[in-house]
Amino acid sequence: MRQCMDSENLHRRPKKIIGQVQAIDNFSPILYNRLHYRERWLKEI
Repeated sequence: MRQCMDSENLHRRPKKIIGQVQAIDNFSPILYNRLHYRERWLKEI
């Protein structure tokens, strides 16, 4: 029974990690644009 549970957890974990990575990938352009915008703004001053 324990082995079955462990194998289920091992299969579920990669999906969680992939989901988190995709969420970061979706969010990273927003962060990058903000940083880029801030740098441009500082140069103009």
